[in-house]
Amino acid sequence: MGFDFSSLIGMVIAQYGIYAVFLCSFIEEIIAPIPSSLVLLAAGFFLLPSGHSLMQILPDAIVRVTLPATVGLTLGALCMYAIAYLGGKTMILRFGKWFGISWERVEKEEARMVSHNKGGYLLFLLRAFPIVPSVLISLVAGIIRFPKRAFLISAFLGNMVRAFCMSILGWWAGEAYNAYAEAFAQLGDYMAWSIGGLIIFIIGAILVKKLIKRDKKSAR
Repeated sequence: MGFDFSSLIGMVIAQYGIYAVFLCSFIEEIIAPIPSSLVLLAAGFFLLPSGHSLMQILPDAIVRVTLPATVGLTLGALCMYAIAYLGGKTMILRFGKWFGISWERVEKEEARMVSHNKGGYLLFLLRAFPIVPSVLISLVAGIIRFPKRAFLISAFLGNMVRAFCMSILGWWAGEAYNAYAEAFAQLGDYMAWSIGGLIIFIIGAILVKKLIKRDKKSAR
């Protein structure tokens, strides 16, 4: 994360306030050039008055940071969810056979999640945890057609918890908020690489298993 980039985010938030918090949160969710930790921590530092107690800054934390950030993050998440929702069927029909996933299986899982509200709590926790890549969560939820209403509620509540906690941390950290943002960004990168490596490993294991089965059939 470059110094100039983080300084630019800070200046924009300091000048435009809640409008910048909303817009930056929305942009980082759909394009992800801006770590959400940087936006929220900077908002806490620039928009919440220093020299006040925690109880005194709570109204500002909710109105000036938490609400605009939550709306921006949730709208951005809905955009990514919609893209994956609309294009997921095509991807599964084209490539799902290689990984043992059929569209019928996705539809059955969707019906099960609708009837049991399955996964809503997990989605909430993933959204609330600041180091989990939120873009990946939205894309996966869209591809598997996670129920729309449950996705919206879970994403909104999880984003709200994340925005509130990070804004308070930014206010508490003061001028050191940028160091905290870098730490969260690094943890997020490690998480993304770990998830990516796990996915590659699973895909590789499935492909190897299919090749072994095909060789056994051809040998008979």
